[in-house]
Amino acid sequence: MNEKDKEEEKEDIFIEAFDGFTDVDLSQRSNWILAMNYSYIYDYTIDGKMIKSFPKDEPCYIPGLFIGTNNNGEDWLAPGAGPFILFASPSFYSNFIYGTSDTASIKIFDQTTEEKLLAADCLYCQYSGKASISISGTLVHYNALLDFELKNVPASATVMLDNQMSIKPFRDKKNPQHYKAIVFAYWGEKYSQVHITMNNKTYIVKLIPHINLPDENSYATPSIFRHIKSDTYYKFTLSFDKDKDTFTIGDIQNEVWSKVSIL
Repeated sequence: MNEKDKEEEKEDIFIEAFDGFTDVDLSQRSNWILAMNYSYIYDYTIDGKMIKSFPKDEPCYIPGLFIGTNNNGEDWLAPGAGPFILFASPSFYSNFIYGTSDTASIKIFDQTTEEKLLAADCLYCQYSGKASISISGTLVHYNALLDFELKNVPASATVMLDNQMSIKPFRDKKNPQHYKAIVFAYWGEKYSQVHITMNNKTYIVKLIPHINLPDENSYATPSIFRHIKSDTYYKFTLSFDKDKDTFTIGDIQNEVWSKVSIL
């Protein structure tokens, strides 16, 4: 290594604090796990919609190799180079992030109660910005929320979702035709389906790309519509046409999930 390389080489930075800001209600998430880069656990306190965290044991670190310099000469982390922060329920962390559970052994992702639905949520922040021992960022939903209502179907109909694995959704007690489910983002047509069983027959309704509405303010490529988008609240109806023996998707709404007061 020559002298110039030695001068440009950055030292690793160990993260001693992360402040997370969010529009999401944190009041029922006080027992969740905050992790950086999946395995570094941080203790935290919650103050309204803000999380202040600090290492529980070993701190996460930013490799010097990832640290660049911005136009002002500051040590800087480009998008994708900073630590990945996740805030999840103990069950979600264990089953899907960094636990002892074998995800392949989970046959049905049960979201049938309000508690289980909330536990299926996960917030995240991909940090970019100034490279420092103290960082901050905005936490949003890692996955997506489906909120849908069935029309022209018997009350005895059963509903499951296919989204990488089978998901048993939450069913509203006051309106049994109303369902909610948290689904994994970035899965495409094959793994974004609703299975409705009634009258001894199962109907498969493909959600993607139909439930993704065009965003006039987005410069995203058309491929974005080919999968479930993260931090998105999808609301729609599934109406059964008896004559055509098929379901149609209607009344579609897309909103930024972290901006609406749902969960």
